[in-house]
Amino acid sequence: MTDDDIQPVTVYPSSEESEIWKEEANDMGMTYSEYYRMMINAGRREFAFVEAAADAEDTTNRLLEERVIDVLDAEEPKNFEDVVEEVVTTHYKERIAEVLRDDDRATYRPRDGGYVLDPQ
Repeated sequence: MTDDDIQPVTVYPSSEESEIWKEEANDMGMTYSEYYRMMINAGRREFAFVEAAADAEDTTNRLLEERVIDVLDAEEPKNFEDVVEEVVTTHYKERIAEVLRDDDRATYRPRDGGYVLDPQ
């Protein structure tokens, strides 16, 4: 980083925060500026992660809602347990079969009565 790349930023931590940050910077062998820059960037990555997780949760919720509506029928009522069973079975059954078939860590042993984790 050249001097042309550097822009001043002012931070107003409490006295307690300032002491903690100085101690942490010293423990890491960093200048205060390096430490602040590192912590700000770490915080920015955390915000991006939280935002991505929230987006993934929204997508998961929308997909679940769609699956629930898909299993309902206008003519034939279903109780709660039937809806849950059909949503879970329909969605996960195929995916579980794919994982068991495609993942090298899962091995089917007919003599043992099922699938086992293959120690590699």
